[in-house]
Amino acid sequence: MRVLGIDPGLANCGLAVIEEDREPVFCYAGTVVTEPQLTTTTRLAVIFQAVQGIIRQYHPDAMAVEGQYFLKQPKQAVSIGQARGVALLAAGQLGVPVFEYTPTQIKLAVVGYGKATKDQIGWMVKAILKSPEPIDSNHAMDALAVALAHLNSYRVQPGVAL
Repeated sequence: MRVLGIDPGLANCGLAVIEEDREPVFCYAGTVVTEPQLTTTTRLAVIFQAVQGIIRQYHPDAMAVEGQYFLKQPKQAVSIGQARGVALLAAGQLGVPVFEYTPTQIKLAVVGYGKATKDQIGWMVKAILKSPEPIDSNHAMDALAVALAHLNSYRVQPGVAL
């Protein structure tokens, strides 16, 4: 199974691809960075094109996305929701089923502790994937964690696509 993980964000959107061949294997991790001086519609188009490009290149069997959770800043919640929406649209247009995981579910699946820190998650992701390549940002690392959460969770109980 090959999974595309998404850590949605308008300024920084993490994308990662892993596949399972007896154990998880690193394929790709990167961050789509959009410049704040661009219009929101242009920034969303950049994210949409990047997600579709990764889907076309890696042909994932599923896309896992970090779900919306409560944010104290409404403006940030809206921009994350917009980025998440274009990622979902990109997957939908190319027929890739999408699964959603909360931050707590991701932490439990990757670290085994629902209140794990970013450092703990990063350490476990690197240990599990044994990636020789450096991960370029926390957003890419989070996307890898989302993809791993899907592999770990889907083995136990297949989810329902969004």
